[in-house]
Amino acid sequence: VGLHTFYADRILNITRNIDVTPIVWQDVWDEKVELPPGTIIQVWKDSSDQAVFGSWAAYLNQAANEGYNVILSSPWYINYISYGKYNTNASVMNLEFFKYYEVEPLRGFTGSDEAKKRILGGEACLWGEFVDGTNILARLWPKASAVAERLWSAASVNNSEDAQFRLDVHRCRLVRRGIPAQPILNGYCGNYEEGMARSMVNDPAFNYEDAPIMSETF
Repeated sequence: VGLHTFYADRILNITRNIDVTPIVWQDVWDEKVELPPGTIIQVWKDSSDQAVFGSWAAYLNQAANEGYNVILSSPWYINYISYGKYNTNASVMNLEFFKYYEVEPLRGFTGSDEAKKRILGGEACLWGEFVDGTNILARLWPKASAVAERLWSAASVNNSEDAQFRLDVHRCRLVRRGIPAQPILNGYCGNYEEGMARSMVNDPAFNYEDAPIMSETF
C-alpha cells in the first residue's frame, strides 16, 4: 500500500499542474491520498477494503456525499461467466447476464439531489487474463448492450423479461454486421450466422481496409 500511495500521490501532483481531470480507482481514496478538486472516483469493487463500507452502494453514497464525482463499475464486470440462467424472487426465466441489467445504481442511494448529480454514470469492464482477439467480441456482446440499456434508461425501465427479447433482436443486428455476439435466447439469426450464405462478416462495409471509397456530391 505504501508504494501504491506514493505512486498515486506523485501522479496526482502532476495533474495539478496541467489542465486535466483525474480519474482514480477507489483504492486511491481508500488509502487516504489527497485528491485534487474535481477528481472522479471509479468504484470497482463489490465491497471496499475499508470496513465502514459494506458494499459498492455504501461507497457510492459516501463518495458522492463528500463532493466527489463517481463512476460505477462494480456490478458490471462481464468477464464472469456462469451457465444458463439465474433465479430471482420474481422469476426463474432471466438469463444469467441479466444480472447486469437488473442493477439500479441509485436504488440504495440516500444522498441529496445535488449529490446524486455527482454520479456520472457507469462502465462495463472486462478483465483480460483469458481474453484475446479470438473471443473478445463474443465475451463483450451482447452483455455490454444490457449494461448500456440499463445506464441509458430511466429507473422505471427495468423489466428484464421484456429486455431479453429486445436485446435478442439487437444481438442478431450485431451478427448481421459481422460482430460475433454470443446468443441470448435459444433461437438463431436466420442465415446470417458466420459461415452462412447471407453472413456479412466479410462484407467490405464492415472491413474498413477493403471498403470502397464513397464519393460525396454536394
